[in-house]
Amino acid sequence: MEKEKKDIAEDLSTYVIERANQMDSDNQLQYYICGSVATMLVANATEIQECSLGINNTIELGTVKTI
Repeated sequence: MEKEKKDIAEDLSTYVIERANQMDSDNQLQYYICGSVATMLVANATEIQECSLGINNTIELGTVKTI
């Protein structure tokens, strides 16, 4: 069975995030997913949560929007 590209992008992202948290124990951003993988994830998302970088690269989460 051949997997669709969007499923591969989701599997890859899940694998990476489960092994290396995007935020450290101080809630600081360590890395983010970008490029074609991020594009495929956003294109297939059912909801998106707003966020912004605060002081010292801390993540501040905002409203969840259903697409």
